Amino acid sequence: MTKSKIIKILSLDYLIADMVIELDGNYALKKLIKKYSMEPGSKGRIDKAGFAAFSHAIEGYPVSISPGGSAANTLYTVGKILKNKVKITFIGAKGGSLYSKMIDRSLRDAGIKLIPKEFSAESRGLRPETTVSFVIKFPGGDRAIGTYPGNVAELIKPDVIKDSLIKSNDIIFFPGSLYRKFDKEVPDKILSLAKKYKKQVWATLPTQGRFSEEHFDMVRRSIEASASIVFGNEEELRKLYGAKDNAAALRSFKKAMQKNKNIKTAFITMGKNGVMIITREVIKKIPPIKVTKIVNTLGAGDTATAGFMVGLLCGLSYEESVRISLVLAKNKLGLDSARIPNPLTILKNEMPDVVKKIHVIANLR
Repeated sequence: MTKSKIIKILSLDYLIADMVIELDGNYALKKLIKKYSMEPGSKGRIDKAGFAAFSHAIEGYPVSISPGGSAANTLYTVGKILKNKVKITFIGAKGGSLYSKMIDRSLRDAGIKLIPKEFSAESRGLRPETTVSFVIKFPGGDRAIGTYPGNVAELIKPDVIKDSLIKSNDIIFFPGSLYRKFDKEVPDKILSLAKKYKKQVWATLPTQGRFSEEHFDMVRRSIEASASIVFGNEEELRKLYGAKDNAAALRSFKKAMQKNKNIKTAFITMGKNGVMIITREVIKKIPPIKVTKIVNTLGAGDTATAGFMVGLLCGLSYEESVRISLVLAKNKLGLDSARIPNPLTILKNEMPDVVKKIHVIANLR
């Protein structure tokens, strides 16, 4: 990427109001967790009846509410750090609840343009609903997430994806989970137009656990055929290839890289074991940095992805990009919300050498 070029990024995903609550001491919530098979680290979808049940179970308990959504979390951090380097457009539905202003404000704070005018709820004859995630904290910092999507899938249809949207951007930040969240035609159209206009696709592996084998086959084929950069974690890579262990997943992914020359790099987090960078030539494992405090793991992977993206967008080395990723993820783990409100300040304090390079490249003040 050149120093002077403004990089235009387009994405689509849920815009979420995260409701973070402790499991300990809430017996009604414990019963719901068991009913919905929500184990530590799991993510799943709940229906309207489930939404009502979880809402009732958390009444009277302390709840922290903040904006979320995987792609929005990542791009919020990128936007906050590279405010003069990137122009981010987001296709999403914030809904019509009390939380919509919070979601809208967070996007504006990161310089992200939301384009709901393309699909007003009124034009669909619908009353917009905000997507809500119940983020249940287990003792020790692990969490389980139950998401009520509302009617966002009814609002965002293939006609929202205009040729001009894809054509006017440089990078399509593509969540693999789109195939689960929206009509298949929506992600298919995004990737088809990205290929037509020769746009880079930076794809994340799907994080939700309750996918069918058919779904993973669909996502795998799409990512292998379209993505130039892939982001994910070891578990997601295993599930994507139906592999019994990490070694088997790596072998399958390396074969895909050799076959599909568009895939240049994969950034795979390994939890307590650090990060793995995969190219066609090498697999490089980078050890973690010390984490002193884990309050909530929510959004840690999204933040790590954002850190590596910042490095790539600024043309930094993989090693420097991973350092940014690890420092940001470490700090995110110490927070209850899914995002770091001041990621650039953290980098200035902990990585002044790298921030100097970012300042020159991104023309930061």
